[in-house]
Amino acid sequence: MTGTERIVERIKGDSAHQCAGILEQAALQAEEITAAASAEAEKMIALAAEKTRLRAQQSAAAAQSAARQKASLLLLEAKAQAVNETISAALQALKELPEERYFAALKALAAENAMPGEGVMRLSRLDLDRLPPGFEEQLNAALAGGGTRISISGQPAQIDGGFVLEYGVIEVNCTFDALVQEKLDMLKETVCGIIF
Repeated sequence: MTGTERIVERIKGDSAHQCAGILEQAALQAEEITAAASAEAEKMIALAAEKTRLRAQQSAAAAQSAARQKASLLLLEAKAQAVNETISAALQALKELPEERYFAALKALAAENAMPGEGVMRLSRLDLDRLPPGFEEQLNAALAGGGTRISISGQPAQIDGGFVLEYGVIEVNCTFDALVQEKLDMLKETVCGIIF
């Protein structure tokens, strides 16, 4: 038996108990009333029973509505949690790509976000320590043309995956966390379409 059914049964039991009490009281009053007032007492009993029945129906409907609303809210919360966990797992998987694929992704990301002129790429300490030989040359070859050149800074950035491009006072934040945050609504919609 579900929680809603138990609530409904309880309400029905309470209603029956109330009805019995009203009927008992009306019967005692009917004994004290003269024969001429008997018809009026019957009328009052019927009216009270109908009101109680209507109250019981309203209470049952309200309880069912509240239970449906709570179930919908719990389902929505579970879906939101599943979407957030999926996005977090995808972000973590991106940060843990094998080095060759990871640095290929950084090159592609830099090619998309590089601005004309001389820029500096700042990486995390972890990425600086595992930077493949010739990465800067490969990166600049991928940028080919447009007067764009990027050098790798030896100073690590306080980031966790991705990079920051600096052009003087201008910074282009290409950290994975920032990119995910920027596209969060679109990502949530896409993930919802896939898993639900």
